[in-house]
Amino acid sequence: MLPPAAGVAPVLALVAAVGFVVLQVLATGLHVSRGEVSQTGLNAVLIILAGVAVWLATAF
Repeated sequence: MLPPAAGVAPVLALVAAVGFVVLQVLATGLHVSRGEVSQTGLNAVLIILAGVAVWLATAF
């Protein structure tokens, strides 16, 4: 969130946040495919936090 606010490489912050959302979605899919549905709670929280980071990266 700091790079967009400071004006330093704001595109990289957006790309990193989107990459983290994709990573967590794929991790959730892996847990579901292995039958570890109870382990996906943390993934859901991280997806939400990454989504907020994407929103904040585009807000500035």
